[in-house]
Amino acid sequence: MALAILLGHLSVVAQADVTTSVKATIGKSSAFKSWLTEHEATFAQCRPELKQGSIKLCDGTNIPVVETQKLFKMEAKELVDYAKSKKIKVEVLCSEHASGELQQLCKKTVSKKTFQQFGFLHGQFDPKTETIFLRSDSSKGSIIHELLHHKQFKNRTPILGRAYKKERLKIESALNQAFDLVLKEVQKAEGDGDIKLAAAMIPIAQEITSEIASYAKWQMLLDEWNIFLIYKIYHLTLGIPEEDIELAKKNIAFICRDPRTSTLLKSSPDCADVPAGASR
Repeated sequence: MALAILLGHLSVVAQADVTTSVKATIGKSSAFKSWLTEHEATFAQCRPELKQGSIKLCDGTNIPVVETQKLFKMEAKELVDYAKSKKIKVEVLCSEHASGELQQLCKKTVSKKTFQQFGFLHGQFDPKTETIFLRSDSSKGSIIHELLHHKQFKNRTPILGRAYKKERLKIESALNQAFDLVLKEVQKAEGDGDIKLAAAMIPIAQEITSEIASYAKWQMLLDEWNIFLIYKIYHLTLGIPEEDIELAKKNIAFICRDPRTSTLLKSSPDCADVPAGASR
């Protein structure tokens, strides 16, 4: 009986400690998102601007024009080599019936399983490992898109008083750590036969998952939107191929119509000519 009471007490303490830690992490995330929401209209109205040889993105990132022009003159293999020279890892997933330089570099699997599962992704930059994931049929514009995400990742220039990407990544990392902590406690509780504690932890895990997912809106509005607009607005300046311009326009249309961003972007000139039912 005494042992059962002690174990029950320890379970309550463990749940309280985890809950307190998770609540603190979510609280920091909520405060950061309050700042994002406060300025969301500004972000939605902002467009990349060409000034003094650089294109300034709305998150404060500067994209040097001459350097980017050189990238668009490179072939796919050269771009991969360029990325590696910048200490960026590159993994290429084989696509069916693909040909070209990237096919020579591809593998049947890559380390990021979600990239394999989401077939609509032409590329993805993982800031946690500083790795670019590509498909062997990705265009060179898709490779450069991910290189620009790396520039956003490295940017520390504050906008409206805060370093957006640096703070967001720090918070997302804390949320992922919190989720791992909760998952560990659930597995331990199940192993100990404490079904009540395991069940109590599930809503906490769901809350963290929901919080992580909420950043998709800002990924689209600040990270993706700005790069796609570069391809649309400055294609002549940068020498962007037509296929990459069209892909950018297609993704702009997707963001214009996405329920998470459509209201904010309804007055954007870049959404004015979006056809009904636009998608990826």
